[in-house]
Amino acid sequence: MKRSVILFGVIFVLGVFADRLVKAVQMNLMVPGESHVAIPYLLRFTYIENSGIGFGLFGVSGAGAWLGLLGTTALFAVTVYVWVTLRPMPTLLAVALGFLCSGAVGNAIDRIVYGVVIDIFDLVFIDFPVFNVADIFVCVGAALVAVWLLREARREARKSEKSA
Repeated sequence: MKRSVILFGVIFVLGVFADRLVKAVQMNLMVPGESHVAIPYLLRFTYIENSGIGFGLFGVSGAGAWLGLLGTTALFAVTVYVWVTLRPMPTLLAVALGFLCSGAVGNAIDRIVYGVVIDIFDLVFIDFPVFNVADIFVCVGAALVAVWLLREARREARKSEKSA
């Protein structure tokens, strides 16, 4: 089995597991709205039920759950397309997609099971929405995709210079 497939699978499975584990512990130890200092002046554990999509967007309208599930479906469609068209799959891109997909699935499970996304990490030192492990994985995956795209653009530019 190819290295990129293994990396994707391991990151995906461990990512979903980590997200589910943190949320299960949180839901067993806290009630919605409860908050505890984890690291003074830095981090609080705050149990929030987020009905919106990323960072609470569209939560009031009720469209967040559907938009989130639509986004997860679209991400998997793009992942399958990329996997089929890019042979061999670049390792960095496989890692990025593993992070993105694990985060998307972690939040999709919440939407399907609870109708909301469960968030916990609350940064005290900055005004920032409460987030969860899945959100971290989505952000890491997106950053890695950006790095991969920049590397590819640079590689293409070098190719063009050599052929000119």
